Amino acid sequence: MIPLASTANKQGRVIADHIGGIDTRFAPVEGTSVPKAFDLNIGRTGLGEKEAKEKGYNVVTSVSSGLDSTHYYPMHANITIKLIAEQESGRCLGAQVCGMGESVKRLDVLATALKFGTKVEDLIDLDLAYAPPFATAIDVLIHAATTLENMRLGLAKGITAETVQKRLQPAKDCIFLMLES
Repeated sequence: MIPLASTANKQGRVIADHIGGIDTRFAPVEGTSVPKAFDLNIGRTGLGEKEAKEKGYNVVTSVSSGLDSTHYYPMHANITIKLIAEQESGRCLGAQVCGMGESVKRLDVLATALKFGTKVEDLIDLDLAYAPPFATAIDVLIHAATTLENMRLGLAKGITAETVQKRLQPAKDCIFLMLES
């Protein structure tokens, strides 16, 4: 169930068409939603990681962060993107975005990609709009897709938040290196 006005309006259109004798169907939706929490733009589309696993998918996920526009542009901000895909086929299953930057633009691209059964490798090849006020030369979404595809192919490994939390428990040595640009 997806109780959103956008979904309800689509359903209303189908009902009106049927009343008018037009045979239409309600197309499946990806469940795309975007709340705003203080200064954060948050959103999701498709399946979350837990949902995908519950449905029996063997998933691979990645979490990537980057800027929504070039660093020297005055209004740039950070975005974090979580991508979820099927391990074997690379088919995109879902995504989540969060940040003070323009994450909703990326979420709309991802919702469209899900609608058409896009694979992660297809996201890498997208020709997204670029100009310094709107994106980096290689968009944060392309970076996120490249990271996920590298993980899917076994070229890179990630670490989950749960694993980090376990390693931070008492009596365990853990060293974090952070690079700042």
